[in-house]
Amino acid sequence: MKEAILNKSDNTNGLNNKKFFIKTKINIVISSLMFIGLLATTTLLIFNNKNIINFSSNSINRLLKEEDDYSFVSEYIIESEDQTIQLINSKFKNIITKLVIDGEQKEPCTSYNFKSKGIHRVYFTLNLEGVTSFEEMFFYNTNLTSITFSPSFNTENITNFRRWFSWCIKLQSIDLSHINLRGAQALTLFLSFDKSLKTIDLSNIYAENLTDMSAAFYGSESITFINLTNFSAPKLWEMIHTFRECTSLTSIDFTNFRAPKLMTLQNAFYKASSLKSVNL
Repeated sequence: MKEAILNKSDNTNGLNNKKFFIKTKINIVISSLMFIGLLATTTLLIFNNKNIINFSSNSINRLLKEEDDYSFVSEYIIESEDQTIQLINSKFKNIITKLVIDGEQKEPCTSYNFKSKGIHRVYFTLNLEGVTSFEEMFFYNTNLTSITFSPSFNTENITNFRRWFSWCIKLQSIDLSHINLRGAQALTLFLSFDKSLKTIDLSNIYAENLTDMSAAFYGSESITFINLTNFSAPKLWEMIHTFRECTSLTSIDFTNFRAPKLMTLQNAFYKASSLKSVNL
């Protein structure tokens, strides 16, 4: 009887050991399969991410390269669907060599019909060969909200910038750091009656042929600060009404402003009612 019990116990233990062994092998196989699956998934993710990173990097580099070819980029606010607006003055159509609107290249044009509301971005490339006047280039462009000029945009032969941005009532941002004013003779009504622009930076400008800045900022009632630091105009003689009715203007930085032939500032600060002092 005792031997039978022992034999039964041995059989039970053997069966349990066999089950444990099988279970262990199954667990090992499952773990191996999970590891292989994880490794494959990780490899795939790394490969895909590498492609995504390379694609993004190439896209950014290509975009930056393409932007070097543009003269300037501007943005326009469209307030209703299916709205046609003026991009630039129509008389400059013939100098447009490339036009990209919202990422799509279009035939050169100076007005365009936008189907949707909101902000739309436009890239221009201009051929300035033989061009000497930019008078009224953006004049009365009531949909223009911002503009940035490319370093490759060479305006050194342009002599006339009269009324360039006059009455751009929604213009909020303008980058003139790359504009060359060496050939400019007139900046009359340059940024006049712009109702939304807060600051203007014309620092480090050398305008060796400039003679007239009359009414350059006349009536731009939202401007609070104008930076004319290191502005040099050795032939400038007239600044009549230059800051007239800039009612929000609180400060003008004239540090190192050089205009040795300046003859008249008649009404230059007339009704600039927020301006407390001017250091010339």
